[in-house]
Amino acid sequence: MRFILQGGTSNGRDYFIDFLNVGQGDALLVRTPHNKVLIDAGPDNSLSYELSNYFWNPFCSFDFGFVTHAHADHYYGFTRIAKLCQPKLITFNDVDQLQTSSQVFNQLLQENKINKTFLGDEYFFDGVRIKILYPRSPQDLNLHHNDLNFNSVVMLLEYGDFEALLLGDAQKETLATINWDDIKSQIKLPLEVIKVAHHGAINGFYLPMYDTLKPLYCVISVGKDNTFGHPNPDVVQQLESSGCTVLRTDVKGTIEMKL
Repeated sequence: MRFILQGGTSNGRDYFIDFLNVGQGDALLVRTPHNKVLIDAGPDNSLSYELSNYFWNPFCSFDFGFVTHAHADHYYGFTRIAKLCQPKLITFNDVDQLQTSSQVFNQLLQENKINKTFLGDEYFFDGVRIKILYPRSPQDLNLHHNDLNFNSVVMLLEYGDFEALLLGDAQKETLATINWDDIKSQIKLPLEVIKVAHHGAINGFYLPMYDTLKPLYCVISVGKDNTFGHPNPDVVQQLESSGCTVLRTDVKGTIEMKL
């Protein structure tokens, strides 16, 4: 099942952001005429099935990969895809935190294909820009050893007048450290889409951010009938009350947004 919508002003070329249905996890694909960028990779090999809709096997390739943090529901799919698709570069701040499936990432480290990324870093491809908003520095990674969600990368994707805020599993305490008034001044309101933090959990919900940016769409990547109770019903209600159209992968399947 796929849900397709027009997210911005099309220029006649094929620019898409796809929130992939990988169950209880995150995986997001950015497609441009000449590049493909993968942000997180889901909890298992279901990503391989999803990507088969965009690649003719065995011609799987993507230019950049971003792992927001070292929880398996975000990184595990990379252990297969990185072998098959030979990415040019993956950013992964917490590779040393992995307890399982680290062999692939260690090999990528040896091949100098993994970089760490922090506030101020920017990545450009085909007119698309990804700006890193968090973590601010390597010191942030040392503050919360017991909960890696606090290390989650937060990024802003921009293409023309289209912007998407991608929150990974960021916690509300993390989001409170970001100057959202400053971010507001850099974008054209309303913000088109937010990838809601931590599958719609209450601990990733920071209302002042939504009030400031006024997103049109709020996408929740979540597994059907998951055991965590995601998304939190109060979070969904507050998102809807703020005027945001809530889209869920457990309901809509993969959500394709044309930029």
